[in-house]
Amino acid sequence: MPNLKFIREHGLKVFLTHQKKQHNLLETLLRQYNDGRSRTLYCTAATLLSLKALTKVLSQAEKKVKAKGIKDSDFKSKAKILKEVLNTTASKEKTNLTLRKPPNSKKQEK
Repeated sequence: MPNLKFIREHGLKVFLTHQKKQHNLLETLLRQYNDGRSRTLYCTAATLLSLKALTKVLSQAEKKVKAKGIKDSDFKSKAKILKEVLNTTASKEKTNLTLRKPPNSKKQEK
């Protein structure tokens, strides 16, 4: 529904440009901060947070990584920093990044 509302207010061309920017930010998050366990969080954040918030998150994470002298190859430490910044930003925007399984998705016992 939020996407349809955005399209009605701004038009399809603006929406597609917006989506491309979100996609590019997600690719950056995955390329620079993916520790092998965070893909779902990053995808959820890229879907639910605003472009402005995502851009700010990436900038803050980059600054913290540099300030702590973390190597580019230390994805685990970089992911930890990014997760902290993402969760703080999501909290400020009153957005929950935790995926919730539908009530009927319980594993069937064998």
